[in-house]
Amino acid sequence: SVPSGGRGRRLPIQSCGASGRIQTRTSGRNSLSSAERRKVVALRRRYEDILAAILAEGGADGSFEIAEPRIAAFAILAMLTGVGAWYQEGGRLGQRELIDLYTRMVMRCVGARAPSASAASAARERAAHARALAG
Repeated sequence: SVPSGGRGRRLPIQSCGASGRIQTRTSGRNSLSSAERRKVVALRRRYEDILAAILAEGGADGSFEIAEPRIAAFAILAMLTGVGAWYQEGGRLGQRELIDLYTRMVMRCVGARAPSASAASAARERAAHARALAG
């Protein structure tokens, strides 16, 4: 979390638990100082750029059928971050089922094809590249 400019509250920005689930909250940006807001926006832009680059590379190598990688990145991120607004443990779908469902929806969203050996290799390279960028 990021301090909220000394206003006695902390704004959760991004957290990643042991499950690998990432949650990002930016709805309280207005309670941040200008410097803090710039940090939040820069972090958000960074992960948007990373995802858009992964999608563009997948489109270029034929793994994805995608016309607008940046727009697709925005749509995917909105879909994924929106889960925090409604998900409750103990609901109809367990966490694993929900992850599997969302994975299938995202893959369909980007027109993912069944991976060939070369596409699977390219996907591994993109994932390694994304980890290097994020690290």
